[in-house]
This record gives sequence, structure tokens and C-alpha cells, in this order.
Amino acid sequence: MVAQKGDEIEFKALGYKKTSYYIPDSLPEDRYSLIQVLIGDTITLKQAVIYPWPSREQFKQAFIDLKIPDDDLAHAQRNLALEEMREEMNKIEMDGSMNYKYALQQRQNRLYYAGQLPPTNLLNPIAWANFIEAWKRGDFKKKDDD
Repeated sequence: MVAQKGDEIEFKALGYKKTSYYIPDSLPEDRYSLIQVLIGDTITLKQAVIYPWPSREQFKQAFIDLKIPDDDLAHAQRNLALEEMREEMNKIEMDGSMNYKYALQQRQNRLYYAGQLPPTNLLNPIAWANFIEAWKRGDFKKKDDD
């Protein structure tokens, strides 16, 4: 950058404080090296609010009138409703892997209580509630083999 003796150089950049430097009159050489460090400055910009509609009322009306398409995601969410999944689960008989897991769980329970009496749920209120619910559902009725 070319400058003359006695010139003032102003340094400014967005986000930094403005500084200036005076080139001395008495330079021993025709070259001068300078590193100017700028100090950061906080810039406050005005708030910009961008609306695709001219007013909030028009946005509100457009939002209310919005028709959401009945797409594949909506179908999938309806098909995966928790109550329907539970009903379908109760209809399915146990397969081989489920029977295997059940047998392993029963064996693990027997090993856990080896050498001692297993607990009785006679005074357990949760077990009684489960028993009464099962009775109401008819889990203990004899199933006719036709």
C-alpha cells in the first residue's frame, strides 16, 4: 500500500472498532511495516421481521384454512396406534422364539429361587388386581375345541 509521510490511515471493518494510524514524518527508510490489530465491537442491528403474509391476521386465517394432506405418514401413524397394536398382539399365538424365551425365563426363575421357597402373591395387591382383570376378561373360561 502506498502512503506518504504524515498521512493518516484509517482501519475499519464490520464488527470491529475503527482505528487510525499516523505515518511518522521522520522515516529512516522508504519502507515501513505495520501490523494493526483491530478490537472486536458489538454491533446491534435493528430487528427484521419477515412475514410471507402482509399481516398477522392473514397469516392466522391461512393457518386455520390449511388442509393437511392424508399421506402415507398419516396412514402409518393411524396403523400404529397403541391400542390397535395391543389388540393385534393379543390375537397372535406364541411362535417358536417366544416359546423358547418363555421356557428360558421359567428356568431362570426356578434357578433364582433354588433352595428356598418362591414368593407367594397371596397378599400382593397388584397380583390380585391382575387376577381380577383376567377373570373379567374371561381368561379362565374353558375353551371349546370344535
